[in-house]
Amino acid sequence: MMRKHILIVLFALLVASSVAYGDKAAFVVSHFNGSEQRYSDILEDMGFTVDIIGNNDLPSTDFSEYDLSLINNDAFGNWEYLPINDHPCLIFNKYYMDDFDWVEAMGTTFGSGFLNAFINDPTHFITDGFPLWISVHNESDLHYNYIPSWRRGAGVEVIASTYYDSSNAVVAAVEVGAELRNGQYTDAKGVFFGIEEAKYWTPESEQLFRNSVTWLVTDFYSPVISDISVEAISTSSARIVWTTNMLANSSVFYGPGLSSVVEDSALVTDHSITLNGLQEATTYDYEIVSCNDGGYCRDESGTFETLDITAPSLISYSIEGITDSEATINLDISEEAMVTLYYGSVSLDNIIETTSYNSIWQLNLVNLDDFTQYFLKVEMCDDSDNCANSSIFDFTTEDYTDPLAPSNLLLEVLDENDIRASWDLDTDVDVYNIYISDTPDGFDYGTIYDAIHGTEYIDSDAANHGQRYYVVRAQDAYGNEEGNENVVGKFDLDLSRGYNLVSLSLTPFNSDIGAVMHQDAIYNPVSEVMAYNGNGYDTVFFDEGLEQWSADLDLNLLEGYFFRADLDNEFTIVGYPIQSMDVNLVAGMNLVGMRLYSDDTISDVLDQTPADYSADEISGYDNGYIVATYYPSEDSWFSTDIFDVEAGKAYWVKANEDFILEVSA
Repeated sequence: MMRKHILIVLFALLVASSVAYGDKAAFVVSHFNGSEQRYSDILEDMGFTVDIIGNNDLPSTDFSEYDLSLINNDAFGNWEYLPINDHPCLIFNKYYMDDFDWVEAMGTTFGSGFLNAFINDPTHFITDGFPLWISVHNESDLHYNYIPSWRRGAGVEVIASTYYDSSNAVVAAVEVGAELRNGQYTDAKGVFFGIEEAKYWTPESEQLFRNSVTWLVTDFYSPVISDISVEAISTSSARIVWTTNMLANSSVFYGPGLSSVVEDSALVTDHSITLNGLQEATTYDYEIVSCNDGGYCRDESGTFETLDITAPSLISYSIEGITDSEATINLDISEEAMVTLYYGSVSLDNIIETTSYNSIWQLNLVNLDDFTQYFLKVEMCDDSDNCANSSIFDFTTEDYTDPLAPSNLLLEVLDENDIRASWDLDTDVDVYNIYISDTPDGFDYGTIYDAIHGTEYIDSDAANHGQRYYVVRAQDAYGNEEGNENVVGKFDLDLSRGYNLVSLSLTPFNSDIGAVMHQDAIYNPVSEVMAYNGNGYDTVFFDEGLEQWSADLDLNLLEGYFFRADLDNEFTIVGYPIQSMDVNLVAGMNLVGMRLYSDDTISDVLDQTPADYSADEISGYDNGYIVATYYPSEDSWFSTDIFDVEAGKAYWVKANEDFILEVSA
């Protein structure tokens, strides 16, 4: 059938004189330049008005207004709107032939160095009068596009190819109704034209182009349909009238898939067809077809809507994207309607109003309250002022509020070396996430070590780590995890048989010696603890039978103690870590810890200068004393055995004045 116009896709409008066989062409391009100008010039020379249609114009372009669409060899962001298979198209494009089922996936390719084409069908209108071989390019090494024979749809006819055996089609054509691939058929003529280098065309290749255009738009004087109108529309019927410029019959196809038809075989110029048995408030597609006595036909399409006396109804709704403060309401309505959404948690006093008509709506609710049930009602009014209300439905916002951090987090030493962490239960918590690190500040909160539903966790791997630190975070049933950084830890004191100078690197949960030392009748590696009081020692002994110490004594962070061990052992203490602490030293002898969690040199622990120094000697104990002396003249510490200051050990510091020692990790 003959279409109305011809189209090329780009940006501006080009105007030319009318032609005998068509009015307009659409040139579809992404980037218009000089090489495409020749296509436009030839079309104008043939008498077409050329519209340049760009990629962004594709969705809004009605291609039925054109006799022909010329599809340039560009990549289009809106390629799915190309009119291939729906309206006559001259196709230079190689990118989308598989998408429109002319070829299989990746079925179009390109080559270079193409000079001569073989005419596969010299009887076709496009090649009528051509010899079997023609020259198509006046220079070599030019690009061209082709369709290999094994990739084409069954109804794609090879017009010209690069070889005499039709293996590579550079010009191919489909008739209306031709079989493509994947069980698809075309509703319009089409020509694939792979000879795209118009600047280097020979007269023969230009004539191929002109003939292809003529074949696409010429329907041999089909009737011209005009003055279409739809009259006498009711809830169940409508009358469609039109005129033709010659005597022709009348047919109207309508309904879903245009599956219904009313026909009148009388040859007239004024046509009238009445459609009955229609549905109320329904949009109908229709196609008018008029054929003359020679069998040449023309068709035109349109839509109309029957009258509406029924109010809209809510077919379905869904609620998605629910957060603690937002939700999206999707509405599917029986017909296009303007809607008003009423919602609220107590009363429906919040309103969202629309100002257009649609059957599918998506409404966004914002500024909602966390973990709250909301009720909704929809009022729907169509453009005939028929209104109705939906029933009330509801949803509940998500809970994004973090639970409270666990309270009373404590550690306990089990069976000499295992560690039990315990805390108080919160009913709003679903799971407690355990994080473990070998340093107080080395936690990876992106990796959960374990997850516990109860209120205690036993770390059976703790004995393999001299230091071990724990953070327990609460997570609720909605996946909200609070972000506390309340660290507790264990620290192993290396004890040798005999007396050991030690200090506590952790602040004990309970400083009472019985709580810190966690000994009983079976496990009691430390038999004696001595605390320096400035003048002498406060000494306490462990009684195995009574499972208690001989006197009360508080053990505190960074204070120095003598632990008498009966054999070599690693004794675990638990408590709270700190990053640094100021220790007050007095002139004379002081017994203190000087590092918290890592070892360091004496000179880095005590930052002194010959002009300003506070300590003369540092003494460590390892089966005997090791003394380091500060010599101002050398600004250095000297000892017969050079030693570093270790975490977990105590040292005698001989001060020449009162001063503050900053002890760090």
